[in-house]
Amino acid sequence: MSLMPAGGAILLSDWLPKVRVECPACGFTRRYDRDEVRARLGDIRMPELLSRLAAAEG
Repeated sequence: MSLMPAGGAILLSDWLPKVRVECPACGFTRRYDRDEVRARLGDIRMPELLSRLAAAEG
């Protein structure tokens, strides 16, 4: 059984209910509700999550 979806990347909807984002360089840490982020940004691929959140947060 493979953990990688057929399209090649894990989607936000495949993730746990809470998503934790952290940057070791600057110490930024935040937890997001997966479904709220999905409603705002769509069901994006996980590799795109950080840059899309950063753009949305300003």
